[in-house]
Amino acid sequence: MAWREGAACIAVLLAAGCAEAGACRPGLRIETHPEGQMLARLATGPQPGAFALHFLHSVSLTPVTSRYMIEGGRIVQRTEEFDQHGAGLPSGPAEPGSRLERRDGRFVLHLRREIPDLLVRVGAEHRNRLEGAETLDLTGWGDRRLRLRPEECSRGSEGQ
Repeated sequence: MAWREGAACIAVLLAAGCAEAGACRPGLRIETHPEGQMLARLATGPQPGAFALHFLHSVSLTPVTSRYMIEGGRIVQRTEEFDQHGAGLPSGPAEPGSRLERRDGRFVLHLRREIPDLLVRVGAEHRNRLEGAETLDLTGWGDRRLRLRPEECSRGSEGQ
């Protein structure tokens, strides 16, 4: 009888371990650039590998959202969403396979741009936010340059 209780206990522990292992998803390591000091980790989500960077355009001061996926250990930009054209924003599909559309009053550029590491210049006036499994205000570390590096496995956010 004791062996059955022991086996049942092991089965419960294995199931819990497998459930915890299932929580592993691609994430981001946020660090200073060029120093490389780790500041935080952010789990992606709600879709595994998905995250977005929200900011105000430096010239027009209008909202921009860049959406990304982590695929094969690389960051891949999937869309750029903005209200009006401005310096550095596309006015048409500039890359092979990209497509610009107007949706709900915004411009949406669909693309597939691979980025090994994403460098971001953060400033309070730009309200830089990173959205994954949760939202992280990047301006909390002051005006600086940050590097976002993909991680194959992140069990959650830390270091904030």
